[in-house]
Amino acid sequence: MGARGPEEIHCLGALDIIKESVAALRAISSLFFWVAALLATPFSIVVLSQAWITSPVVENWAARIEASALATRGGVWFLPSYRAACFKLVDNLVSHAFQLPFYITLAIPARATISWAVALLYSSRKFHLHSFLRAAALKVCLRAIATYLWICAVMLACTTLILSLLVVVTTFFQALGLSVDILFLIVATICLAFSLLFAHLVIISNLSITISMLEDIQGRAALMKAILILRGRTQVGLLLFIIATAATASIDSLFQYRVVGVPGYKYAIDLSSKLWEMPLLVGMYSFLYLFNSIPSAIFYFTCKSSCCESFDRFFLPENQ
Repeated sequence: MGARGPEEIHCLGALDIIKESVAALRAISSLFFWVAALLATPFSIVVLSQAWITSPVVENWAARIEASALATRGGVWFLPSYRAACFKLVDNLVSHAFQLPFYITLAIPARATISWAVALLYSSRKFHLHSFLRAAALKVCLRAIATYLWICAVMLACTTLILSLLVVVTTFFQALGLSVDILFLIVATICLAFSLLFAHLVIISNLSITISMLEDIQGRAALMKAILILRGRTQVGLLLFIIATAATASIDSLFQYRVVGVPGYKYAIDLSSKLWEMPLLVGMYSFLYLFNSIPSAIFYFTCKSSCCESFDRFFLPENQ
């Protein structure tokens, strides 16, 4: 693969980045599949099969929240909507808490390895795994972990703020005696605004993790730099996020439907189908999850090039 220069890479769109990622994948295919087998596959197994472990906990906590809501707020009209929202929130919190140790020990090292391989590819240098593990792997992973914990704190704060705003706004307008339809529109508007904010935060978060892997900054500094270099590239980042999320979510949904099973569904899926579909879906999810590291790294390059920074300052060359 011939790496593009700074004058070419800054103008890449989302589809161009995907094409460039496929070319990069061909160049590092051997490393990619070893990392996928050793790190991404175990992490994918945990992510896809966690419903078997976390579902009882989620249902228990959701029931407690519902009981508390009934005791404190009575027969509020939006209780079913609140119950669904609380169930989803609890599900996300439990899932992230369950995945955290596996994300730190499996996903971050896998993503860091691929990101560095792509970075060296663009500098026309060869990636040596033993040199990376000896000189840079620990520092890179620690920076990425610190940045990820900052991201979790920011996401939790934003979610808490939005939920508090929902409760205050709906309580206020309900006290004014507004109709159910108007209350629904207000809640839907707030949720739409939160969805746009969340998508933007995810783009910044992914970029900041890549920055912390390829530069000697972490945490709040990485988040601030991501915001700075993302200017003018938000639309491209959003398209990449939608493509990646749609692909992995489709595999996740298939796994939940075909392997975990849908409670109460009248057409049972036999064991023989599960035995061959489970490894197939895990392999597909592992490939897609790890492949997303390549366009993330290339997107980082395009953002840096747009800011007219030196191509040699994309990552830490002294450690390789």
